[in-house]
Amino acid sequence: MHSPLLEIRTTLNKNYYARTDIISLMTKLFLSISISGFMDSKIGKIDSAYMAFVKDVISSLREQGFSVFCGLNTDSSTYPNTSTKIIVEADMEQIKNANILLALITSAEISAGQQFELGYASGLGKKIIIATPDKTELLFMNQGMVDLGRIKHLQYTDIKNLTHMILKIA
Repeated sequence: MHSPLLEIRTTLNKNYYARTDIISLMTKLFLSISISGFMDSKIGKIDSAYMAFVKDVISSLREQGFSVFCGLNTDSSTYPNTSTKIIVEADMEQIKNANILLALITSAEISAGQQFELGYASGLGKKIIIATPDKTELLFMNQGMVDLGRIKHLQYTDIKNLTHMILKIA
């Protein structure tokens, strides 16, 4: 099977920056985030600092040429008033179309939605990256997937550092 992406990687292998710029322009990234621990479930309001962080990550990735889909409406700080069926269908379709699933795990609280997205992407054979703040331990099963080589685990110090590491492995 002919792979234009592999051809570009081979052709531009001597020039790392040109190679990563071209590869990232071709990469569709599904950003999996967790609102567990960051939302007041009574009113559906998401923590504003967390929302700003997510927006900054999306912006940084897009600046590097990634096409980013994030299921959370980052234009507001409230959880979308949409049926769960529509949300799950949209997530599944976007994961199918993505080259990479990037899961930002920023809380020790387990997110059922995020774990579903990780499992679904794994079942589809997608490239999966879990990103955590520096020195954060993964949950048992997530660590097992890293140990098996199925998931890459990146520990970042800031958004710029995270984006740089993603470009190196995209």
